[in-house]
Amino acid sequence: MVLVRDIGFVSAFWGGFSAFFSAWQLCIMQISPFFIAFSVGFYLTEAKHSKAPLKSLIVVCAGYIVVFSIVFAFLAIPRFGLSRYLFYNKETLKIGAALFVGLSASCLILFGLFKKWRINSALSLVGGILLGASLAVAYSPCITPAMSEIMNFAGKPANVMKGFYLMLAYGAGLSISFAVTGTVIALALDRLLKKNSVRNAIIVFSSLVLLGLTLLLVSGLMSSYKSFLVGFFLD
Repeated sequence: MVLVRDIGFVSAFWGGFSAFFSAWQLCIMQISPFFIAFSVGFYLTEAKHSKAPLKSLIVVCAGYIVVFSIVFAFLAIPRFGLSRYLFYNKETLKIGAALFVGLSASCLILFGLFKKWRINSALSLVGGILLGASLAVAYSPCITPAMSEIMNFAGKPANVMKGFYLMLAYGAGLSISFAVTGTVIALALDRLLKKNSVRNAIIVFSSLVLLGLTLLLVSGLMSSYKSFLVGFFLD
């Protein structure tokens, strides 16, 4: 008999947050380098044209956290109409995600190197929302112990709704870990990098990393990339 246990919202949140800083990062690396690349490229670009680049990055992270958590929870608890829609159309949604990520990479280069145009708060929020949706669709999560307990709990019809909220808390913990890490790395690089030529090189590198995600999504090689990461570090 399988024991069904409600792990609680704090434990669910911590399960998602702590996974980023554990061996489960091998699986999370499917998407974590791309979020960090976006954060760094966006922040360094904003720092060129704005006196408050951190505020803009926080707006991006806020949009990312909310939407990533929601889409992640619907995909992990496939008991709703929207969940079925996301599953049935996931490959099409991945193409949309690839287009957004490719556009983001192009914008980083355009505004980071050439255009003297600041991205306003509304566009920052939209960018964060679309980034959250894109990475949630791109991600094929490994089932961590906390996630397994939530899915087991939500397996009973009476627990579905609470199970969804628990998964939402797990996704929030995971996405906040992304936001914290990306922000810290962006701030550190902003402090350390003084030469514009080096900053421009980092922006270009961030853009190329994002284009790598675009290619993985368009080519359908995301699962192969996941297998490579796990195999490379564990073999």
